Amino acid sequence: MPQKSLDELNVPLYITTMTPRKAIPEKVIDLVQEWGATRLYGNISYEVDELRRDINTTEIGKKKGVKCDFVHDKLVVN
Repeated sequence: MPQKSLDELNVPLYITTMTPRKAIPEKVIDLVQEWGATRLYGNISYEVDELRRDINTTEIGKKKGVKCDFVHDKLVVN
């Protein structure tokens, strides 16, 4: 259902699984670069593992020229 709604808005949906979980930040930044983007936006997660993941993603992004912004609950990109 979400895929069809996003397709109508011309927004691609990408789903993948990662093992081990510690590899997620590097993979996310690699995908951002592969898609030619320089910014990543996401919702802040409050669980400790997810906070560490987001911090690592931000640190890796900074090294690779990707600006990461994590915000509370809602996100609007203009």
